[in-house]
Amino acid sequence: MVGYRVLITDAILEFSRIRKRDRDEIRMFLRSLRSNPYQEGDHVELDEVDRILHVNIVGKIALAYWADHAAKEVKVTNVRSADF
Repeated sequence: MVGYRVLITDAILEFSRIRKRDRDEIRMFLRSLRSNPYQEGDHVELDEVDRILHVNIVGKIALAYWADHAAKEVKVTNVRSADF
C-alpha cells in the first residue's frame, strides 16, 4: 500500500513543552499512521461537522485524527493534554 501523508494542526507547536519521551512516542505514532491509516483510536468523538475522529492517547497527550482516503491523508485535527 502506498503510504499516506499525515497533516497536523498547528497545535503541534506545543511539542516544545512536551517531555522528550512523549515527543518520541508521538512521532512513532504519527509515522505508524502513514503506513496504517485505518488504525482505530482509544476512543472516538465527533468534530464540528459530525465527522468521526479517532482519539489516541500517547503518553499524556491526546491526538484526534481522521483518514481522508480519497486524498490519501490522515488529518490530525486536535492535539491536547489527555484527561485522566
